[in-house]
Amino acid sequence: LFPRRGGRAPEPGNLDQLYRLGQLLGRLHAVGSTRPFEHREALGVKNFGHDSLTTLLEGNFIPKSLLPAYESVARDLLKRVEDVYAATPHKNIRMHG
Repeated sequence: LFPRRGGRAPEPGNLDQLYRLGQLLGRLHAVGSTRPFEHREALGVKNFGHDSLTTLLEGNFIPKSLLPAYESVARDLLKRVEDVYAATPHKNIRMHG
């Protein structure tokens, strides 16, 4: 639709540019929070954790020699993430992506 025009990265030491970038991201998130999700899946432990682990374990992505250790660590980590999600009040917001 429109010609592609690349931008430029902010200068890491330029606080004015970083402040402006923060303002723009804040505005983007403020606009996104005005309506509920419609077309994106919400970030959650099941869909981004357990489902992803199942895909990795069933898809031959991990060498067989590492599989038991990987699965054990991943399941322990997911349990801890579930505990944090359960103990922490949070509100889902729409985000850019």
